[in-house]
Amino acid sequence: MPRGYVEWLRGSQQPATWLGLFTIFACWIGMTFVLSVERDKAREAAILQSNNLARLFEDSTVQTFERADRTLLLLRKSLQEPRGQSEPLRLA
Repeated sequence: MPRGYVEWLRGSQQPATWLGLFTIFACWIGMTFVLSVERDKAREAAILQSNNLARLFEDSTVQTFERADRTLLLLRKSLQEPRGQSEPLRLA
């Protein structure tokens, strides 16, 4: 056996080596847990944001159609009146 391999085997039997490996393993497990929690928070925030944007778009669209409907009703009302009493061009 090569000399470096024997020294590595002897060093791997020391408690400090196992403690170091365990510490590295624990750090990876902790980091995995933290990243999982952060990913879930980011996903929930994205869903909430998209719901808010969808609600805002819906409200804006409804208001646009209500205004257009109101304008068309006013125009129809003005056109139904006798010619001498209304000025449809004034509404434009």
